[in-house]
Amino acid sequence: MIRKFILKVVAISNTALFITSALLVLLASVLITVVEPDTFPTVFDGFWWTLYIHYWGVKAIRKDKSLSNSLSIRVW
Repeated sequence: MIRKFILKVVAISNTALFITSALLVLLASVLITVVEPDTFPTVFDGFWWTLYIHYWGVKAIRKDKSLSNSLSIRVW
């Protein structure tokens, strides 16, 4: 069962992976402007925040090998 799932994940086309990644970034950018309009007045500000969170989040996970506390300390 797990082997079938892994084989299906590996078989995902690059186009599908790119499109879903782009949609996720755009959705997060728009969603943060809806949730926090005072802090992020434009979609570009939301996009900038999304990329910033991704950069520091990945860096924190690689450094600390854990997700707890790393993101909240770096972001806030």
